[in-house]
Amino acid sequence: EEVVREFYTEFYLGRGNWRRIEELLFESAGTKPGEPGSAAVYKTLAGHAQDKGDGPREAQYLDKLHKADPSDDEVVERLIHLNKASDRWHVVAQLLSARAEATGDDLERLRETYAELVEVYTDHMGVEAKALGVYQEWRKRDQGNEQVAAEPLELYGRLGRWPNHVKLL
Repeated sequence: EEVVREFYTEFYLGRGNWRRIEELLFESAGTKPGEPGSAAVYKTLAGHAQDKGDGPREAQYLDKLHKADPSDDEVVERLIHLNKASDRWHVVAQLLSARAEATGDDLERLRETYAELVEVYTDHMGVEAKALGVYQEWRKRDQGNEQVAAEPLELYGRLGRWPNHVKLL
Protein backbone atom coordinates (compact mmCIF):
# COMPACT_ATOMS: atom_id res chain seq x y z
CA GLU A 1 0.00 0.00 0.00
CA GLU A 2 2.90 2.34 0.83
CA VAL A 3 4.47 1.78 -2.59
CA VAL A 4 1.16 2.46 -4.34
CA ARG A 5 0.62 5.67 -2.34
CA GLU A 6 4.14 6.86 -3.18
CA PHE A 7 3.60 6.04 -6.86
CA TYR A 8 0.36 8.00 -7.04
CA THR A 9 1.80 10.87 -5.02
CA GLU A 10 4.65 11.22 -7.52
CA PHE A 11 2.24 10.75 -10.41
CA TYR A 12 -0.07 13.54 -9.20
CA LEU A 13 2.86 15.77 -8.24
CA GLY A 14 4.21 15.45 -11.76
CA ARG A 15 0.90 16.69 -13.09
CA GLY A 16 0.40 19.37 -10.43
CA ASN A 17 -2.87 17.78 -9.31
CA TRP A 18 -2.80 19.00 -5.70
CA ARG A 19 -6.43 18.15 -5.02
CA ARG A 20 -5.79 14.47 -5.72
CA ILE A 21 -2.58 14.53 -3.69
CA GLU A 22 -4.51 15.98 -0.74
CA GLU A 23 -7.24 13.36 -1.09
CA LEU A 24 -4.68 10.57 -1.30
CA LEU A 25 -2.68 11.72 1.73
CA PHE A 26 -5.71 12.40 3.91
CA GLU A 27 -7.20 9.03 2.97
CA SER A 28 -3.97 7.16 3.73
CA ALA A 29 -3.67 9.02 7.07
CA GLY A 30 -7.26 8.10 7.94
CA THR A 31 -8.21 11.69 8.68
CA LYS A 32 -9.89 14.71 7.12
CA PRO A 33 -8.94 18.39 6.98
CA GLY A 34 -9.37 20.00 10.39
CA GLU A 35 -9.42 16.71 12.27
CA PRO A 36 -6.71 15.35 14.56
CA GLY A 37 -3.86 14.06 12.44
CA SER A 38 -4.41 16.56 9.64
CA ALA A 39 -1.37 18.59 10.72
CA ALA A 40 0.96 15.78 9.66
CA VAL A 41 -0.70 15.71 6.24
CA TYR A 42 -0.35 19.48 5.84
CA LYS A 43 3.31 19.25 6.82
CA THR A 44 3.85 16.60 4.13
CA LEU A 45 1.96 18.68 1.57
CA ALA A 46 4.02 21.76 2.46
CA GLY A 47 7.19 19.71 1.98
CA HIS A 48 6.03 18.57 -1.45
CA ALA A 49 5.17 22.15 -2.42
CA GLN A 50 8.59 23.33 -1.25
CA ASP A 51 10.27 20.57 -3.27
CA LYS A 52 8.32 21.68 -6.35
CA GLY A 53 9.24 25.34 -5.75
CA ASP A 54 5.59 26.31 -5.32
CA GLY A 55 5.91 29.00 -2.63
CA PRO A 56 2.27 30.18 -2.63
CA ARG A 57 0.97 26.62 -2.23
CA GLU A 58 3.56 25.91 0.46
CA ALA A 59 2.43 29.04 2.30
CA GLN A 60 -1.18 27.86 2.03
CA TYR A 61 -0.38 24.55 3.72
CA LEU A 62 1.92 26.14 6.30
CA ASP A 63 -0.83 28.62 7.16
CA LYS A 64 -3.11 25.70 8.01
CA LEU A 65 -0.34 24.23 10.16
CA HIS A 66 0.18 27.61 11.84
CA LYS A 67 -3.51 27.88 12.68
CA ALA A 68 -3.37 24.45 14.30
CA ASP A 69 -0.21 25.28 16.28
CA PRO A 70 0.78 28.97 16.35
CA SER A 71 3.74 28.21 18.62
CA ASP A 72 5.64 26.17 15.99
CA ASP A 73 8.63 28.46 15.38
CA GLU A 74 9.82 26.53 12.34
CA VAL A 75 6.47 27.03 10.59
CA VAL A 76 6.36 30.72 11.57
CA GLU A 77 9.89 31.34 10.27
CA ARG A 78 9.11 29.65 6.96
CA LEU A 79 5.85 31.61 6.62
CA ILE A 80 7.71 34.86 7.28
CA HIS A 81 10.29 33.94 4.64
CA LEU A 82 7.67 33.01 2.02
CA ASN A 83 5.58 36.11 2.64
CA LYS A 84 8.63 38.36 2.44
CA ALA A 85 9.51 36.76 -0.90
CA SER A 86 5.96 37.48 -2.10
CA ASP A 87 5.99 41.08 -0.78
CA ARG A 88 3.07 40.28 1.51
CA TRP A 89 4.26 42.63 4.21
CA HIS A 90 0.94 42.87 6.04
CA VAL A 91 1.09 39.10 6.65
CA VAL A 92 4.73 39.37 7.77
CA ALA A 93 3.71 42.12 10.21
CA GLN A 94 0.88 39.97 11.60
CA LEU A 95 3.20 36.99 12.07
CA LEU A 96 5.86 39.11 13.78
CA SER A 97 3.28 40.79 16.03
CA ALA A 98 1.94 37.41 17.09
CA ARG A 99 5.48 36.16 17.72
CA ALA A 100 6.24 39.23 19.85
CA GLU A 101 3.08 38.70 21.91
CA ALA A 102 3.95 35.04 22.45
CA THR A 103 7.55 35.79 23.45
CA GLY A 104 7.85 35.51 27.18
CA ASP A 105 10.93 36.67 29.09
CA ASP A 106 13.40 36.04 26.25
CA LEU A 107 14.56 39.64 25.77
CA GLU A 108 16.97 38.78 22.96
CA ARG A 109 14.19 37.19 20.90
CA LEU A 110 11.85 40.03 21.77
CA ARG A 111 14.41 42.60 20.61
CA GLU A 112 15.00 40.75 17.33
CA THR A 113 11.28 40.45 16.68
CA TYR A 114 10.45 44.07 17.47
CA ALA A 115 13.41 45.34 15.41
CA GLU A 116 12.25 43.30 12.44
CA LEU A 117 8.67 44.48 12.91
CA VAL A 118 9.76 48.14 12.99
CA GLU A 119 11.73 47.56 9.78
CA VAL A 120 8.70 46.02 8.09
CA TYR A 121 6.46 48.95 9.07
CA THR A 122 8.94 51.69 8.14
CA ASP A 123 10.89 50.30 5.18
CA HIS A 124 8.36 48.06 3.46
CA MET A 125 4.92 49.32 4.40
CA GLY A 126 5.61 53.01 4.99
CA VAL A 127 3.45 53.02 8.11
CA GLU A 128 5.62 54.93 10.54
CA ALA A 129 2.78 55.46 13.02
CA LYS A 130 2.55 51.68 13.45
CA ALA A 131 6.32 51.56 14.01
CA LEU A 132 5.90 54.08 16.81
CA GLY A 133 3.28 51.82 18.38
CA VAL A 134 5.77 48.96 18.23
CA TYR A 135 8.40 51.12 19.94
CA GLN A 136 5.92 52.02 22.71
CA GLU A 137 5.07 48.38 23.30
CA TRP A 138 8.77 47.48 23.13
CA ARG A 139 9.63 50.06 25.79
CA LYS A 140 6.95 48.65 28.12
CA ARG A 141 8.35 45.13 27.82
CA ASP A 142 12.07 46.00 27.69
CA GLN A 143 12.37 48.91 30.13
CA GLY A 144 16.11 48.69 30.69
CA ASN A 145 16.93 49.08 27.00
CA GLU A 146 18.12 52.65 26.34
CA GLN A 147 18.35 52.04 22.60
CA VAL A 148 14.57 51.57 22.42
CA ALA A 149 14.03 54.94 24.05
CA ALA A 150 16.32 56.74 21.60
CA GLU A 151 15.31 55.14 18.28
CA PRO A 152 11.81 56.65 17.98
CA LEU A 153 13.20 60.21 18.20
CA GLU A 154 13.73 60.46 14.46
CA LEU A 155 10.27 59.08 13.72
CA TYR A 156 8.61 61.50 16.13
CA GLY A 157 10.46 64.34 14.44
CA ARG A 158 9.43 63.25 10.92
CA LEU A 159 5.81 62.88 11.98
CA GLY A 160 5.82 66.21 13.82
CA ARG A 161 4.91 64.67 17.15
CA TRP A 162 6.92 67.14 19.14
CA PRO A 163 5.38 66.51 22.58
CA ASN A 164 6.33 62.83 22.28
CA HIS A 165 9.75 63.82 20.97
CA VAL A 166 10.37 66.09 23.95
CA LYS A 167 9.22 63.42 26.42
CA LEU A 168 11.95 61.09 25.19
CA LEU A 169 14.67 63.71 25.58
